[in-house]
Amino acid sequence: MLSFFKKYSKLFLKGSRVKTLLMSLIPSFMSMALVYKHSFVFDKTLFLLTCFSILFIQIAVNLFNDALDGKEGLDNKKERLGPLRLVGSGEASFFEVRAMGFFACIMAVLLAIPLIFKGGILVLIMGFLSLLSCYFYTGSSYSLVKMGLAEIFCFIFFGFFIVFGVYYIQTLKFSWDLIYLSIQCGFWSVSFLLINYLRDEKIDKKRGRKHFVTLLGRENSLFVVGVFQAFIYLLCFYWLNSYPKAGILSFCAIFFSCFLLYQMYQRTSQKYNQCLAFLSFSYSFFCFMWILGLFL
Repeated sequence: MLSFFKKYSKLFLKGSRVKTLLMSLIPSFMSMALVYKHSFVFDKTLFLLTCFSILFIQIAVNLFNDALDGKEGLDNKKERLGPLRLVGSGEASFFEVRAMGFFACIMAVLLAIPLIFKGGILVLIMGFLSLLSCYFYTGSSYSLVKMGLAEIFCFIFFGFFIVFGVYYIQTLKFSWDLIYLSIQCGFWSVSFLLINYLRDEKIDKKRGRKHFVTLLGRENSLFVVGVFQAFIYLLCFYWLNSYPKAGILSFCAIFFSCFLLYQMYQRTSQKYNQCLAFLSFSYSFFCFMWILGLFL
């Protein structure tokens, strides 16, 4: 029993792609900071339950993606440019990884039960749509990736759903600030997704996947990433009205974004993993400076 637990806990941890989980944690912390700034409410238990439920949904997405791509032979060792996946590397079978994905979904649901009692039907609908999308992100002939809708899912889930969800569960209220924060977080997450697609462009064309890079081409997609990053910093001017220090300090991250875009134009597909790591750092710095400015 102990060996079983050790084996699958290691596989689960590796398949969860820990480095990508910042995409869920950062908007959660930014939204929580806004909650405290607006109302001085901070229910630690509800916040932790919300964060872990969101994390398990993202982990489920990662595991289903691993399982389904591996089953189709899309993540083999010869072609894979990013970190090796569980099924593609032969470390686990399709059925094992898919089972871990369903386990992550179950954990997300269990953790969300107190949140549904607090937030009601709105939280229930958001949770249901998130769970439905996490499987269909790559699964079946109706997958979001094959239909060219992955970027929309990423923008909505890592932007609006997380930011609105965290805030609403704590306060049961709405704030116009959430719209602007959601858009900024959404653009950060879609930028991360597009860099990932730029790395895998050649493989994804063979797979028949539809997304910005395969549809628009590399040069146009690089331009789109630049536009998304520009919108993030243009929206910093919104914060100057109500929280000027948050707007000014978060705007400082533009220097990292400019360097990132410069590096992206210089690099080949094999080097985009470094760009992904730098984007994570830039997003984290943006988050830290925004929260710092919010309370100065």
